[in-house]
Amino acid sequence: MTNITSKPRTLAIISMVFMAAFARLIPHPWNFTPIAAMALFGGVYFKDKTMALVITILSLIVSDVLTVMFINNHFTTLSNYFVSYGVLSIYGCFILTIGIGFLLRKKTNLLTVVGASLVSSTLFYLVTNYPCWVGNPIYPKNIEGLTACYVAGLEFYRNGILGDLFYSGVLFGGFYLARLKFPVLAKV
Repeated sequence: MTNITSKPRTLAIISMVFMAAFARLIPHPWNFTPIAAMALFGGVYFKDKTMALVITILSLIVSDVLTVMFINNHFTTLSNYFVSYGVLSIYGCFILTIGIGFLLRKKTNLLTVVGASLVSSTLFYLVTNYPCWVGNPIYPKNIEGLTACYVAGLEFYRNGILGDLFYSGVLFGGFYLARLKFPVLAKV
């Protein structure tokens, strides 16, 4: 792993990922969050792939713990939260989105970031709605119930797209501007 303390670029990237994670604690519409954006950003900009995975997943865990403890009180314990199918699907999508970021490393531009954000939002919608259908007794366990679950998730999908695009703009655009102002951040 990179020596964190000697690299201003690495420290800036870590700071940006954790700031994005803590933005989840600010009141927001459902699914208008920086989750996919911080995964994409970490996947693109951390030089070391292990660090990209560790730091971005750690930021998600920390923000999840704070969210569960202080904002969402519908889960009785953190252990119940972290072993639920829904959360496992969220973390799976998060890891896949970091991988999408790895693929963008050599061709990061506005078009690829927007495209990757949309792919990440769609992946999240498709993957995480399935455990919602499986685990929620209001949906019949047939094709009509599955369809109803995905239709009910469309508003969250829209908010996910908007949040992913917004936070990708903040992270990628912010880092671009920071590199212009502080050339030491451009050094890999």
